[in-house]
Amino acid sequence: MSETYGNPPGAHPDPAQTLSAAFARQIEVIVTTAEHAASNLAHEVEDAATKRAAEIIAEAERDAARVLEEAHRRSGDYLTASRRRIDEFAAERIRRLSELTDGLIEVAEAIQQRNSQVEEINRRLYGLISRVGDAAESVTREAAQPGPQLEDPSPDHDGMLEGLPSPPARRPDTELHPS
Repeated sequence: MSETYGNPPGAHPDPAQTLSAAFARQIEVIVTTAEHAASNLAHEVEDAATKRAAEIIAEAERDAARVLEEAHRRSGDYLTASRRRIDEFAAERIRRLSELTDGLIEVAEAIQQRNSQVEEINRRLYGLISRVGDAAESVTREAAQPGPQLEDPSPDHDGMLEGLPSPPARRPDTELHPS
């Protein structure tokens, strides 16, 4: 056996001391076992905490992914709606500009047609004026020439000219051109 504390070698151990030593060994074993159990428990708690933290992080990441996915979906919906509104606005502006442009084209075509008509009327009017001028010059030239000599009425025609008005006196110095 082992030596007891305070007894010389070869002496018989005191039963109280032996009991004390046994209790001390038992206490040491219990303390060592408790320390191992506490160490194991600390590792288990640490492992459980690490596992739970990982679960919480994974759950938070899944939630964050869902939130991010929802944000992307909402921003996509907003962007689509905004593009639709902008396209509708642009289409309305284009429609209104087209209407205004069509109206302006119609007015321009009407003005052009009227100008063509006015040009045709002016051309015809100038042609008429030119022909009237030519006729007036011709009449003026003819009026300046001596007229044919008429014979005296023959005795056979006596009385035929009675009752007719006499011709107006000719004045060669009067122009036929309008002023």
